[in-house]
Amino acid sequence: MMRRQFFLLPLMINALMACLAMALTNITTDQHALLAFKSQLKLDPSHILSKNWSVSFPTGKWIGVTCSPRHQRVSALDVSGMRLSGNLPSQLGNLSFLASLNLSSNSFHGQLPKELAQLHRLRYLDFRLNGLTGDIPFWLGLLVELRFLNLRNNSFTGTIPSSITNMSKLQVLDLSNNPLQGNIPEAVGSLFNFYP
Repeated sequence: MMRRQFFLLPLMINALMACLAMALTNITTDQHALLAFKSQLKLDPSHILSKNWSVSFPTGKWIGVTCSPRHQRVSALDVSGMRLSGNLPSQLGNLSFLASLNLSSNSFHGQLPKELAQLHRLRYLDFRLNGLTGDIPFWLGLLVELRFLNLRNNSFTGTIPSSITNMSKLQVLDLSNNPLQGNIPEAVGSLFNFYP
């Protein structure tokens, strides 16, 4: 009996160390993703992020960042109206617990990184009033938990992807004031929770 317990002890210690390493990696992953976002900024006129977003402070205390009390992971990022400018880094897709992303009323430009498709918990996505370009990406349809999607007042071109109809929980959709072409996919009108 003693021999069996002796054998199980190293396994339990290894499992505990793996769990602790995973938790640390996840918190570190979130922090690295946010620091990559900060590093892509070309303009931060009030220097809010450059002063506050630092490894000297817990990530949950960073301005615009909310961590979930349960997992201590980043659940919301809201830097709306901060007059920020720059490209969006692919590392934002590593914020795997993100439920709300609001970058509205800034001057972000370039295309949306495809890695954002990894944000499967995302319910709220607001990129209005920026300078984002390219097609509205088809992978938005992978964000099936989305309730709110606002891409108004950008420079998106092309057509509205039919994959948007995969977002059956969508309640608000605003793609206005973009130089889009073609027709609105008919299936958009059949979204169960969609309110025009």
